[in-house]
Amino acid sequence: MLRFYLAAFLFFPVFSHGLGFGVQSELDAWSEPVPVAQMIDGWRSAGTGQYAQGRFLSEFYMQADGWRVGWVSRKDYHLQFSRDTARFYGLLEQQELAAGSYPLDLTVNTLESRGVHFTRFIPLSITELQLGVSLLRPFAMNSGELNGLGEVSSSGQQGFEYNLDYRFSHNALLEQDAENTNGLAHALNARVEVPFANGGRLNIRADDVFYRVYWRQIGRSQGCIYQNRVALTVCQQNYVQDSEYSGEQLLPGKYQLQYIQPFHENISAGARLDAWGFYREFSPVLSVHQWQLVYGIQHGLWSLGYAAEHLKLSAGLDAAGVNTARQWHLYCDWNVDF
Repeated sequence: MLRFYLAAFLFFPVFSHGLGFGVQSELDAWSEPVPVAQMIDGWRSAGTGQYAQGRFLSEFYMQADGWRVGWVSRKDYHLQFSRDTARFYGLLEQQELAAGSYPLDLTVNTLESRGVHFTRFIPLSITELQLGVSLLRPFAMNSGELNGLGEVSSSGQQGFEYNLDYRFSHNALLEQDAENTNGLAHALNARVEVPFANGGRLNIRADDVFYRVYWRQIGRSQGCIYQNRVALTVCQQNYVQDSEYSGEQLLPGKYQLQYIQPFHENISAGARLDAWGFYREFSPVLSVHQWQLVYGIQHGLWSLGYAAEHLKLSAGLDAAGVNTARQWHLYCDWNVDF
């Protein structure tokens, strides 16, 4: 791992004038970001949504002469589940489920990694283009599908059974670790702000483009599992076959297109398009001083944000209260230069 980091710095102008250092951290989460093991093992806090996704990045970097290179650590997760799945496990502990069968579907795609990130700042005639690439060593992952049935008998007995195809570094379902975790990952990003003569600004941001992991070895479990089964429907027998998996893991890119038009010295308005994993949204935007109000039309999500030179914050809900909200969003991006 140390040689991996040192080799990356061979391409960086260490002896350049104006060498600077800094720290940056970014958190972006939609819906209900809860621990992955909790979601796929106990399903507590699943709520009534259909997805949960998030990413967290922290970076220590140095920059000079239009280049920036840093050590980065990141966590990414994307979970998708049916409303019946969320309803079954969300109400199971409260004993509020009516007798019957509930189809269960869950897709898991998570990754934890460390590595180096290069950024090149390219001056253009009216703006600046940022191009970046991350080279990562993954050390933890969960990826796969669970499909089955939850059951409640007329007497109130509950159980579940499901088919499983699951790649992992740690299997939270069976409490076992993969014998080997060996892979490499890469991701690209690009950002640019285009100014217009009327004062408007078009911001284009593409993160985690071609975000792929090439696994040489990782654990894999395939089989059919049941617990407290009420009736025989999915699994003919309770079994799991363990093996090693080699192949690719794909994670979704994150894209944003925003146009802002000033109407007064401290007031501007515009619109934004977002696409990230399971999330798609079109949002009108109103900015007053450093504050920004955003309304997502498709999901009905109101977000209030604050933007300064070294700090960006945003939080949103689709309901007036936290307890009644089915979706929420949290974003934080801060950096300090030394």
